[in-house]
Amino acid sequence: MYGTPRRAAIFAPGLPVDLVCDDEFAQIALMLPKTELHLELESLLGHSLRTPLEFSMVLDLASAPGGAVLQTLRMIDAASNQEDGMLQHPLAAHRLEQVLMHSLLFAQPHNYSESLRVTPPLAGTRSVSEAVELMRARPAHPWTAAELAAASSTSVRSLQENFRRSLGTSPMRYLRDFRLEQVHKVLIAAEPGAVTVTEVAARWGFVHFGRFAVAYRQTFAERPSDSLRR
Repeated sequence: MYGTPRRAAIFAPGLPVDLVCDDEFAQIALMLPKTELHLELESLLGHSLRTPLEFSMVLDLASAPGGAVLQTLRMIDAASNQEDGMLQHPLAAHRLEQVLMHSLLFAQPHNYSESLRVTPPLAGTRSVSEAVELMRARPAHPWTAAELAAASSTSVRSLQENFRRSLGTSPMRYLRDFRLEQVHKVLIAAEPGAVTVTEVAARWGFVHFGRFAVAYRQTFAERPSDSLRR
């Protein structure tokens, strides 16, 4: 990245664009997984989204929140130029992605900005956050609700209720959905012949291939092999 633009814009498919650009205008294109962004927002709000997330078009990079986004982008840009840098480690790369999503959610105006400012955290969200961090850090681990509850210093029943109130799902369903999203990203990005569906599914903790294939098709409306070919 070069220079310090004062304003940036986010363009979404189907959104009419009619802007007059001047010397202070810069376009920054970010590609973030929609599912991941929604999950991060739900975690911050403490409840599931009732309508899709919609950002406004202009972000003021001269503001303090906008500057945080710009700093995060610069850090990621610098890391991408390091051959053996932090982006080569999946957990470190995930942490940077989280920081970027959080800075964007707090800086870029959207239809949940007001709720994000005024919504207090629900009781029990600490245990949810800790369990989510554990699952995302080690998604291939054979987690159980009891193990997650013990690691989060709560009971299984409380953890399940806190997940339901905060994210509208259960701990095991959250883990399954996160694993499916990761498998999907790997399959559609894989070079022909580089991997097999079974290898990728096992890498992300799926041990029963039949159940995995059914859940994958229900989630993405296609078979895993179709994603791999595509």
